Order: sequence, then structure tokens, then C-alpha cells
Amino acid sequence: GARADKLNGYAKLVSTGTDAAKAFAESFGPVEALQGPFRVYFQRSIFSFSRINLDVSVERERFPIRPLPPAESASIRALFHAAMRRPVESRAAIAEARKADPKAPGSYVAEGLLADQDKKVDEAKAGYRKASELGSTSAYAYYRLAQLTWQPNASREVFTDIEQALTKAVELNTRYAAAYAWLGETK
Repeated sequence: GARADKLNGYAKLVSTGTDAAKAFAESFGPVEALQGPFRVYFQRSIFSFSRINLDVSVERERFPIRPLPPAESASIRALFHAAMRRPVESRAAIAEARKADPKAPGSYVAEGLLADQDKKVDEAKAGYRKASELGSTSAYAYYRLAQLTWQPNASREVFTDIEQALTKAVELNTRYAAAYAWLGETK
């Protein structure tokens, strides 16, 4: 937010044909001066926010509403708690999701996240694999499964498994740049 005006200036310069590096230096100054602060910002687990003005005259009826099944609700809470590094609450929500539906894919994604945090690679891989088998809609689950499947001197079958997982990741999230990049390298 503090550099929004500079970012707008940079975008205007680039859109009018100015070389990107020159436009950046003109708008922000030397790149080196921003590398440290950017690294600190990028490596945070929680990002700041800002308020924006919205058109509140939009009718509620235009937004689809659906009931959230108990297993899905519990899975979402489990994922939230896992992301916030609250394993006790996450495991309780995973148990709640599995009680409602033993095949709740989100609960296995949360299980994979928790295992990842504990550096339990085999358990994480098993969680993400089970989530993918159950039709998870989490692009990250497929991407992480691909990462955990990779091995040095991999066979064609392993690369095929990685390619399938990455293909699913980019189908679920068309803006997942890391998955696209790795999918390209895999192919």
C-alpha cells in the first residue's frame, strides 16, 4: 500500500513502452534497496491488508448460496487451523470431518499439511495421495504430492505420476505459476 503510487507509475511507464528495468529504477529506485524489505515481506506467514471501497448496492440474490455439508465445514476448519499452526484444533476438526464423512478429501489435505509441518514426509505424501484419490479440489494438495513423489533418477512411471498431479493442480488453479513451471520442466 505504501508504494501503490510508485507501482501505478511503473505500470504506466511500462505500458507506454519504457524498458521494464528502466521503468522500475525510475519508479522505485535501485532494486537492491528493495530486496531486503521484499524478502522480509514475502517470507511472512500472515500478510497485512487494507480496506477498499466497494459497491454495496449489489443484490445478494446474484451470489450463489449452497449449504455446506458438515464434513466440508470441518475440513475447512481443519485446513485453517493447520495453516495457523494449531495442530490440536486441526486434528479435532479432521476427526469431526471423518466422523461426518470418512471420504472427506479436505481432511486428508489437512492431515498432509500437519505431517508436512512435522517433517513426516511419508505421512504427508500419504495424506495428499488419499486426498487426490478422493477428488480433492485443492491445487496445493496435487502440487505438494508431485513434490513429495519426485526422486533423483526417477523412472518414467514416477515422472508420469508427477505430470498427472501437476496437470490436476493447474486445472484446479489456472494461476498456479510454480505448478505450470514444474509441469513444463517435467514434460
